[in-house]
Amino acid sequence: MISSHTECLVFRGPERSLESSSYVFFNPVGEPGCTVMAGSCAAHESIGSRVACRLALAHFSQALLDYFTRNDPTKSREDSSVAAIENAFREANRSVYQFGHSLAAGGRLAAVFMSLVYIPNSDGGASFCVGRVGSGPAYLLREGSLFPFFEAEKSLEQVPTENYLGTNSLVSVDIANVPVEPGDRVLLFSERLSEGAVNDLEVLLSDGRPPSSIEEISHVLFNDPAQVGFSFSLQVGQPTVFLPVSARM
Repeated sequence: MISSHTECLVFRGPERSLESSSYVFFNPVGEPGCTVMAGSCAAHESIGSRVACRLALAHFSQALLDYFTRNDPTKSREDSSVAAIENAFREANRSVYQFGHSLAAGGRLAAVFMSLVYIPNSDGGASFCVGRVGSGPAYLLREGSLFPFFEAEKSLEQVPTENYLGTNSLVSVDIANVPVEPGDRVLLFSERLSEGAVNDLEVLLSDGRPPSSIEEISHVLFNDPAQVGFSFSLQVGQPTVFLPVSARM
């Protein structure tokens, strides 16, 4: 089959615990190049938020796997990533919210969440589907130019404070879906970036510079990189021919 080679890299601050920041990478359909990344961070320094962080990640991942088991995107001409990620966010929020209320802790379980789904379909087309609850930024690097997936707040203070996964029965999810081109790179950050940090990112990724690792990028962008929840990078290569298992020696 013809697909694309992908390179996935992640950085988490060494002082962040698994209870306050967790992430997963997995291939939901078992085909070359298909990638899902999901990252969850406790919204507050509390036991409830740490429970929400781990619980949200588990339920989101299971919901996404279940969806793609019922709807195989590699055998369809349509991009099902948006529907899959909407369903996964809905199930994760419902599970965390109901668990909180079962413990009489309603409203205290709160997580910041981001996910990226990249799955080519049967036509050979593909898209980056990025979803978030919270204000973590996501960027597309294409041919030396940097593009945000989401509209940035004008200032660090201009952030909705209560839109966290698990806090309410309904959650507002930002979703962006962008067609993929060979050589594209996507970067996701659990922490918000200042205007100066965005400018630094553009310089680090400018055309003509050697590729920067996600760890190097994180150390430049954040004042306290040891406390960063997660920084994620996915690089798409050129179309590649992968032999089926039956044809391998």
